[in-house]
Amino acid sequence: MSEWREFLYPIGFLASILFGARILTQWVNSEIKKTSTVSLLFWQLSLVGNVLLLIHSLIQVQYHVFFIQIGNAMISWRNIN
Repeated sequence: MSEWREFLYPIGFLASILFGARILTQWVNSEIKKTSTVSLLFWQLSLVGNVLLLIHSLIQVQYHVFFIQIGNAMISWRNIN
């Protein structure tokens, strides 16, 4: 089991990359439109990042982070729809 945990830890790193990418997309879109905007891609990247971080928190047995990510994923899902 510990071998799987070490193999799957990069999921958290990938989630961080997605969260950074969502901020960059929002920034670029807002600069192009000259107003504060949040695109659909922002929420899609958020949802994927939340799910990956949710999986990562289960791997690390951090249930408090798991429940927080469920809430964040629900917000992202709502905003996509």
